[in-house]
Amino acid sequence: MTLATTGGRRARMRTSRAVSGNPLKERPVWVPESTWQRIADTAYQLYQQRGRRDGYALEDRLEGEHIVKQESYETH
Repeated sequence: MTLATTGGRRARMRTSRAVSGNPLKERPVWVPESTWQRIADTAYQLYQQRGRRDGYALEDRLEGEHIVKQESYETH
């Protein structure tokens, strides 16, 4: 991931999945730094709710992404 500046705000650039398996059709996706922080905070809350048990970091991260995306779509 690369940090870039757009409009005075820091954002991370991620590449989306290839369309039809063709890596030449990948396009960068810009996500504000605040969104990454919300995902991390949500994942940490899930970790705490689970009783701080190790071994579920990926599951918590993916669930955190899902929750933040869903909240974002509901507000728009």
